[in-house]
Amino acid sequence: MSLIATELLQDLIASKLGEYFENIDGDRVQLNAGQVELKEVELRRDFVDSLNLPFRLKSGRIGKFHLKLNAHKVLFSVRCCTFGIIARDLRPSHPRARVPTRAILAERARGAGAGGRHRHPRAIWSIR
Repeated sequence: MSLIATELLQDLIASKLGEYFENIDGDRVQLNAGQVELKEVELRRDFVDSLNLPFRLKSGRIGKFHLKLNAHKVLFSVRCCTFGIIARDLRPSHPRARVPTRAILAERARGAGAGGRHRHPRAIWSIR
């Protein structure tokens, strides 16, 4: 592969990995025989927040991230992960909101109820 094509591929990989990790650029990503290895990378807090998990990420570090590319699939592995998390406040923010019961959540997951599918699958609080 030519030097220009390699640099373009490294920049493309860096831009995609930059969505998940802090301070990733084309210079830090070194492509060697279809493999990329990063050491001591920090997870992006906004990425973890977008997953809507019951906790927030205070800090997240991966000691070693290994990515292997071939024509048919992409494989990756991580080692030595350290996470600092803070539990989210799961109480409703609206004073008249109520926490749904397990039966209501199960019904929403099945798509049952009025009109079939629930129009807002991520909404778990109901306001009355």
